[in-house]
Amino acid sequence: MASNGDAVEYLALARQWLEHGTFQNLTGLPQPEIFRMPGYPLFIVFFYKIIPNVALAVLVQNVIFVVGIALFYKFVLSLFQNQRIALISAGFLAFEPSVAYWNNQLITETLFAVMVFLSLYSSFIFCQNKKLYYPALSGLCLSLAIFIRPAGEYLAVIFIIFYLLLLLKKVSFKKIILAVLIFIIAFLTPLSPWMIRNKKVFGSYAVSNSSNIGFGKYWTAINEQLNEDTVIYFAGIENPLKKASAVRQKTISLVVAHPMIFFKIYTLSLVPFFFGDAYLSVFGRIFPELEKQRVVTDWEGGSELFGFIYGHKGAEAFVFFLGKLAWSLVTLFAVAGIFCWMFKYKKEYPIFIFVLLLILYFSLASGVGSYSRFRFPVVAYIFLFSSIGIHWLLGMWTPKVSDNSDKSI
Repeated sequence: MASNGDAVEYLALARQWLEHGTFQNLTGLPQPEIFRMPGYPLFIVFFYKIIPNVALAVLVQNVIFVVGIALFYKFVLSLFQNQRIALISAGFLAFEPSVAYWNNQLITETLFAVMVFLSLYSSFIFCQNKKLYYPALSGLCLSLAIFIRPAGEYLAVIFIIFYLLLLLKKVSFKKIILAVLIFIIAFLTPLSPWMIRNKKVFGSYAVSNSSNIGFGKYWTAINEQLNEDTVIYFAGIENPLKKASAVRQKTISLVVAHPMIFFKIYTLSLVPFFFGDAYLSVFGRIFPELEKQRVVTDWEGGSELFGFIYGHKGAEAFVFFLGKLAWSLVTLFAVAGIFCWMFKYKKEYPIFIFVLLLILYFSLASGVGSYSRFRFPVVAYIFLFSSIGIHWLLGMWTPKVSDNSDKSI
């Protein structure tokens, strides 16, 4: 099991819960924790009480991900009625090195990604059978996802958009509104005690101050382009949730005032988001000498791109460029898959838009300095698009035969 700074903090919170029954700030401030959510430390605590070794928690989250792969295969098969697309998608998830790497870290990505997918899958099933307990299950799963990782706190908007798009599939407006209401109630009910706690302690119903990072990266990057100071705006704001709100509001105002600067920053951030591969981290764990050769870790979208590219030598360079080649192909096939879905599977436009919005959300939330870890919650959907692109390419090379399984449902 690999380790990192976030894993150390989750372990510290879990140990605090085990030894003192508290969930306090780790920076030494005399206040409850507000940056990390309690879901993952509780997950660690639960399995640590069974066997006092964190390796069990990592093993369990790998098992959960394998179950998620099986359900993803079933989802794709149900969506397209095409076994090849389903197998390629599931195969990518099972064997792609960066996916395996992040699954074996003591961090929230695995559980969060699976819970978001279960929420999506439940909404998809409602699209098929119109049974109203599936929006309830979807809302519950999304709520649990946010208890694990607060990066999904605005995802409910995308789910509501999906339900409204079901009008394209001739679902009755009354049933859609009812489904949305059930989804919102199921989503907010588990989160409400946590939000009320934050209101009492910090004066805000926000779930976390973690938005400081995503919004703050854009705010800092835009100010650097404008040659403005980033410190003076929030001097004296001690309340973490009020400071997060101020950062968010200031960042949004800067984006509105300077949309082209923001677009440039965001576009550059897409490079590490889609091409980050973690292959050096993966193979560095297997071959320690390779890790020692690592000189440059990641490119964060600045002007040092060429120095980043040419800073790799020997075996380290081979692994580096292998990862970039692999993810270049994945991304290329994903773009082809997007166009294939648009023109070949028109009946599934609601889920198509849903998945695109999920990818857009996390690419925006990752901000400046993105890498493969930040892509993890949507890597399955990128693989889905890639699988459609590969299926289309294989169809070009294969003699055409009658195949009813290749039709959209």
